[in-house]
Amino acid sequence: PHFSCDGSVDAWVVTYVSPFFGLDSLRTKLEFRGVTTVDVPLNRLEINQCANNFTLANAFKNTARCDYFSTTCVPQPGFPFLRGSYRCLCKLGFEYPHADGKFWIEGSLLELEYEKKIAGIFSRFDMLKCRVSQGTTRQSSYLSLIFFVIISMIVTAAK
Repeated sequence: PHFSCDGSVDAWVVTYVSPFFGLDSLRTKLEFRGVTTVDVPLNRLEINQCANNFTLANAFKNTARCDYFSTTCVPQPGFPFLRGSYRCLCKLGFEYPHADGKFWIEGSLLELEYEKKIAGIFSRFDMLKCRVSQGTTRQSSYLSLIFFVIISMIVTAAK
């Protein structure tokens, strides 16, 4: 990326360059004819930091700071060329640990806390992950036991 201030586009841009070739005058050999360039303003590009297939051409893939053991990364559209434009959603069996009305961890917060951690400043980065769900495992096992007892009593009474 570079800042283009040529008058037509005064912004940060990425320049894509592609050569083109053609046949020589005898039409026997392929020769270099020139280069085509296209400037794309960065404020029109959205980056996807979430994990993707290795065959997908994306310079930013797999750079999200989500804890992939407990969360799943989901891109958040509408934030052009900003790091952290993703959400970390809790996987099945995990839950969001804070009672603030959300059920995901913001990527922008993770990016900020990671920078603090790298700089040696106090950071909450290692705490920003989903915890193991405090589900109703005992209740479900009690319900299973009661259900089993009732079915056993019905089967015994039917004999």
